[in-house]
Amino acid sequence: MTRHVLPLALLLALGACPSQAQQADVPLVGALHRQWSQDEGLPQSSAMALAQGADGHLFVGTQEGLARFDGRTWTVLDQAAGMPCELILSLERSPDGTLWMGTTSCGVVRLFQGTLTHLPTRPGKGGDRVYALARAPDGTLWVGTSHGLARLGADLSFTFLPELGTAEIIALAAAPAEDSVWVGTRKSGLWRVRGGTAERISPPGPLDEVRALAVDGDGGVWVGTYSNGLWRRTPAGDFEQAPAEVPKRIATLCVARHGGLWVGTVDTGIGCLKGMRYTPVQRVPANAKITAILEDTEGSLWVGTFSAGLHQFHRAELDVVGKPEGLAADSLFSVYEDREGAIWMGTSEGTLHRWKDGKLASSYTAAEGLPGAPISDILQDREGALWLATIGGGAVRFHQGRFEVLTKKQGLPNNIVLSVYEDSQGSLWFGTQGGLARRRDGQWRVFTTKDGLAIDGIFHILEAPGGGLWLGSPRGVDFLDEAGVRRDGPERALAGQYVSGLVLDREDPKTLWVATDDGLARLDGSGVSVVRGRDGLLINNVVS
Repeated sequence: MTRHVLPLALLLALGACPSQAQQADVPLVGALHRQWSQDEGLPQSSAMALAQGADGHLFVGTQEGLARFDGRTWTVLDQAAGMPCELILSLERSPDGTLWMGTTSCGVVRLFQGTLTHLPTRPGKGGDRVYALARAPDGTLWVGTSHGLARLGADLSFTFLPELGTAEIIALAAAPAEDSVWVGTRKSGLWRVRGGTAERISPPGPLDEVRALAVDGDGGVWVGTYSNGLWRRTPAGDFEQAPAEVPKRIATLCVARHGGLWVGTVDTGIGCLKGMRYTPVQRVPANAKITAILEDTEGSLWVGTFSAGLHQFHRAELDVVGKPEGLAADSLFSVYEDREGAIWMGTSEGTLHRWKDGKLASSYTAAEGLPGAPISDILQDREGALWLATIGGGAVRFHQGRFEVLTKKQGLPNNIVLSVYEDSQGSLWFGTQGGLARRRDGQWRVFTTKDGLAIDGIFHILEAPGGGLWLGSPRGVDFLDEAGVRRDGPERALAGQYVSGLVLDREDPKTLWVATDDGLARLDGSGVSVVRGRDGLLINNVVS
C-alpha cells in the first residue's frame, strides 16, 4: 500500500504525545478539532469535569448540571430533572455503571440506572463542596472535600480520616500497583492513604499547594502545584521537578495512553510532556484555564475549560518520524508497507528509507545507485523486487541490494514517473508525464491522449474486478482495458475534476470511490453520485 505524504513528516501509529521531531502545534497534528459550547448543546460554556460511561457516552459536569453526550445529541440533568444543585466539580464512574458527582455546594450525587441520590457529606451544614473523587483499587470511593477526606461506606455514609482533619482536599489519584490513594491538599502538601491510614509524603515547601495528581505506568506520581510548577515523585521516593518550560500554575493532569502526560494549566492552556520535552497544544486558547482532561476509549482527547467550552480532538494515535529519528528530510512523497511489514519511505530529495520494528533499519541514496530524484511512489512486485517512481529520474528496480534505473533510454516515455502498479497478470504500469507505460515480458507499450486518455500524466492506477484499469489524473477518471480507453462510461461524469485517490469498496469491489477536488464520488454500474459539504462532508476537497 502506498501513500503520497506532502506534509512535513511521516505520521505513524505509534503514540499519543509528540516526539522530538514535532513542532509547537504537533501533539494533535492531523486531529479533527471540534469545540462544544452552548450553541452545540452544552448547558453552558464551562466543562468542569469529564467521565466516560460504560456505554461509551461522555459525561460532562458543568455549572448548570450534568450533560450526557451520545455522539450526536446532548441530554442535561439539572435541578428541573432532580439534581439537588447544579455546579459539578468532579466525576467518577464505578464498574457497575454508577456515576458519582462531586458538587460545589451539596456534597455527592449518585446516578444509578437513571435514579439520582443525594449524599451530603455534612448534613444540615452549608458549604458542602466536593473537589475530587477517586475509586481505590479495592472499590472504595474516596471523597475530597473542603473540610477533609472521607471514604464512602457500603451504607452510603461518610467516614472522615482524622489525620487530615479539615484540610481542603483538592486532588485525588488512585495507585493500583501499591493499593493506595494519593491526596493533594490546598495548603498541607501531598499525602498518601494506605490501609485506611493517611500520612504526609511531601516535606514543607514548594509542594504545599497541590492542585492536580496523576499516577503513571511506572508508579511515579505527578504533582501539579498552584504556583511552583510540576513535580514527579519517583517510585524510589525522590521528588524531581519538570523542565523549566512547563508552566508554573497547574490545574489538572492526565497520563496519556501511550506515554507522556497531558498538562492542563490555570492560565496558559494545555500541553504535553514527553521525554522531558513540553509541547503546547495550539488549538485550545492559550490563556484558557483547563479544568478537565479525558482520553476516551475511541481515541478522542477531551479538554474541558472554564468559560471556553469543551474541546474534542479525534485522530488515530499518531507519532511523528522525521529528521531527529534519522530521516534525510522531513518532506516525504511516498510511504509503502511491504509484505514483510517493513515501511519504505521516499523523500523529496531522493533518499529511500526502510523502517522496521519501530526504528530506522536502512537508508539508500545516490551513493548506492539511486538517481537522486524525489520518490513519488513505491511498489513491491510479485517477485519481491521493489519499484520506485521518481520525478525526473525515471523508474528504479531494487532487488537483492542492487538498484537498476529505467529511463527514456530503456523505453519509458518520460523520466517524470508519477505512479507504479502491478496488475494481476504481472504487467507493470508506470504513470508518467508523457503517458501511461506498460511493461510486459520486457516489452513496452505507451498510452497517451492520442489513445483517448484525458491527460498524459496519470497519478493513480487501480485494477478493476474482471480486468481493466481505473486511472486517476488531474482531468478526471479513465477506464482502460484490452479494447482501449472507454469513451462512454459513467466515469465521464467526473471529467475535468482533479482526482487525488482511488479505492475499491471492500464489500462491493465493483464500486469505485474517487477522491476529488469537488467531493467524494461513488462510481458503480448505475452511474456516479457525489457527496459534498452540503451532504455532511467536512470539506469538498478530498485529498486521499
